[in-house]
Amino acid sequence: MNRLNKVPMQSDADAGKRREVRNSKPVREWTAEERCEAFREARRIEYERAEADIVEEWKLCEDCHDCTV
Repeated sequence: MNRLNKVPMQSDADAGKRREVRNSKPVREWTAEERCEAFREARRIEYERAEADIVEEWKLCEDCHDCTV
């Protein structure tokens, strides 16, 4: 079963406020909790893009514009 679905969902408003605070300071000053949350958000976004068949530009071959992965 997918582990991403087991992560408890938090309200979007609270997550947005935490994201704003986190993004207002340099990465080197993030707490361990902020780093974990940023990682989980990035993984969720990556998963959603993969499910939607969205390929990042850098993953495309420059010659044929086909996926290189």
